[in-house]
Amino acid sequence: MALQSVLLLDFYDKMAFQHYQPSEAPGLLQIHARGSLSILRSLPKGELRNPATLQLATQSILVTILSCGADATEFPEHLIGLYNELGSYIQSDRWHLIGHYISLVNIHINVRNGKMGLSDALKRAREYSLDIVEEENKMSRLWRPYRRDTCEARAFDSYYDAYPNHKVAQALNKYRIMRLGVASFVHRLTGSVEVAEDVEQLVRTICASVPQIILPEARPQNTLPFSPLQILECSAVLSPLYLCARHTRDPAMRAWILQTLEYMADNGVKMAQTLANIIESPLKPEIWDWFRMVGSYTCSAL
Repeated sequence: MALQSVLLLDFYDKMAFQHYQPSEAPGLLQIHARGSLSILRSLPKGELRNPATLQLATQSILVTILSCGADATEFPEHLIGLYNELGSYIQSDRWHLIGHYISLVNIHINVRNGKMGLSDALKRAREYSLDIVEEENKMSRLWRPYRRDTCEARAFDSYYDAYPNHKVAQALNKYRIMRLGVASFVHRLTGSVEVAEDVEQLVRTICASVPQIILPEARPQNTLPFSPLQILECSAVLSPLYLCARHTRDPAMRAWILQTLEYMADNGVKMAQTLANIIESPLKPEIWDWFRMVGSYTCSAL
């Protein structure tokens, strides 16, 4: 399928040009992402009833959104219309999540490009945060994790959260990542103690989801060194861990994140060491810089 081929080319671009800077050639790494949208628009309506096509369409929309966010460039003019049109064919939590990504990334792009003042951005961010909490609460009621106490040092504060499966943890963490980004933005502008507490609680909740995929005793399928499935699952939590390390003010939590990344690296997740090095470096890149370096905005859509 042409759409799948274009998305694979986009994936290759992102991974091959990890150290690309947008100022060097604006839009270079968006060519295939935007091309996938053009293919989507040209598909016969009947094709949009095909589950495989809809899965690729979802990936195409998400890749384009995050690619624009990484380069701080405007969305293609037909992106929102295409998202709304496909919404009549796709009804899933992931699709609603993508709608939230559109809102969050749009705020980021407009602030970076000077098209939105900080007061307007703050108002939008607070409204947006309430929407995310409502969606997350709906999911949490269905898939509430349960806490396990442990003496294992790989679990921060001697506990971790057990989820029905990794997909549930990943889905909930995506909402938490968005809330964490918004809360950190609001805290920078307001200095609110209450918001600072929200940031730390979100960091703890996200980090408590990690031991389940790395501790040998947490699941029967966990092994040392990690299995290919565990490596894939760990790759999915690298960006959340980066955000947590960036925004926490608790030195013990930051140290735990670094130790966890090094443990992952020792057991087969090579990119975890790269991330640990970035966290320890004097430079403090934004999450978008991390996405751009490793192609995570493409990987997150797989």
